[in-house]
Amino acid sequence: MIGQILAWLCQLIDKLITHINKKIMPKKKLELRRYHQIPRSISFRTEKLRLLIGLEGTLVCTSPIFISGWDWFNVKYPSGATQDFYVKHRPYLDIFLLSVSKYYDVSIYTTKIQEFAVPIINRFCIQFEHNFYRQKQILFFTQSCVQSRHKIRKEINMTTSNPHNVIFVDYDEDQCQANLENAYTITQYKGQDDDIELKNLEDFLIRAKDKMQKHREEGHSVSIQDVLEEM
Repeated sequence: MIGQILAWLCQLIDKLITHINKKIMPKKKLELRRYHQIPRSISFRTEKLRLLIGLEGTLVCTSPIFISGWDWFNVKYPSGATQDFYVKHRPYLDIFLLSVSKYYDVSIYTTKIQEFAVPIINRFCIQFEHNFYRQKQILFFTQSCVQSRHKIRKEINMTTSNPHNVIFVDYDEDQCQANLENAYTITQYKGQDDDIELKNLEDFLIRAKDKMQKHREEGHSVSIQDVLEEM
């Protein structure tokens, strides 16, 4: 008899403790496996279109080997190790960024880790006062990508809840294929001096912006995917 009473009391105490914990302990936020929380764009307030553009091979070319005329930078890894790299900006880069930033919320989206990407991005538009470009933009690194067994994949949905106003630009066909409705593919930059891809890209982005604006003025409900399909 006494044993049954004690067992009942233990069960009652256990239920009371569980109930109290549910009331006073904060609920744990559920995470979606490899997905990470990231900052969101301010596009919904500015009504600008968004441009997600790659870094390595798209805006710059890098090498771990010294190349005359390329800028040196040093990467400090979380482990404490360091490594020297050399980088060359794609021709017309700074002017391109400053120009399209007037019409788009521009974010750089890279599969590289932050420790590698930031020293490169820190030198964008550095000759302009207060580094106009870098202070305005949101950056997305490896933790904003989808990790798979074979490749780190960029996905627009990892950077915004509204993919309908986003243009995704990259040289990597696989990355563009993963974001097909929003993608614009450019040629890979390998350090050539006569490259004019960013000039062509600027012209394309301005035409896309003008088309979108015209649709809005005419009262048409269209997405950037519709505009890209028209072009």
